[in-house]
Amino acid sequence: MDRFSKRILMLTFWGVIALCFLGPGANYSLVSAAEGQGYGQVLHNPDWKTTGDPIREAPHQSSAPAGPVTMDFIGLANYEYIQGYYSGETGSMGSGPGPDYGVRYSDDSMAIISAAAGGSGNFTNNPSGSTIMFFLSGSAAVMTLESGFKDGLSLYYCAANTSGSVEIYSGLAGTGDLLATVPLPVTPPTGQTPYTFDNWQFVQVTFGGIARSVAFAGAENQIGFDNVTIFNNDPMAQARPIPTLSEWGMIIMSLILAGSAIWMMRRRQVS
Repeated sequence: MDRFSKRILMLTFWGVIALCFLGPGANYSLVSAAEGQGYGQVLHNPDWKTTGDPIREAPHQSSAPAGPVTMDFIGLANYEYIQGYYSGETGSMGSGPGPDYGVRYSDDSMAIISAAAGGSGNFTNNPSGSTIMFFLSGSAAVMTLESGFKDGLSLYYCAANTSGSVEIYSGLAGTGDLLATVPLPVTPPTGQTPYTFDNWQFVQVTFGGIARSVAFAGAENQIGFDNVTIFNNDPMAQARPIPTLSEWGMIIMSLILAGSAIWMMRRRQVS
């Protein structure tokens, strides 16, 4: 074998090795890579630029309910800071006003829409719509509810490469006592879609005391959250409703009838 053939053979060998280790179009973040360069391994594409009106999904028409409150981030624009959207205000790009749940998000908490729906998100299979929450700076997106909640929290998350956690605090903005912390293990890609973040898992958190903030922690641009639900009602209290006036009337009438029947039976036995 001559020298030229040996070089070609060597280049081919190392090319195969590189493909095995790197894989074609490897991408590990929630932001998708630039158009034509694959989806990448991050959630958001840092080269994405807004052209014209921001891309957003039509929001649900809802108001603050007495029971559980779910935030699915639908109605916020791609790459928009959430801010006070869930306090009846608008997001950083003017989306809203959103429903007034009394909830505010930290300055680094953002919404992102899947690339499949025209956004820049490297994700799919999330539980509702095409919009989720993530962050590009810091170590957590923090949700604050000044009035507090006490009956639990649930959410969906996706972390294709690095793990995260949910931390419940008694104070505002991730301060005060740590009431509960739940680890969020890595959720590897399913390999069944072109998106890296396609394996969403459900998590439910219970705790003692009154919580006023939640930190959704992990590596920046490496973890997404959806359908964040706050439970702020006592299920036992709902199971034991206080009788109304009409219900008391029925109870009293039943007792009178039962007493009258017993009295009549005893009177007959005596006679």
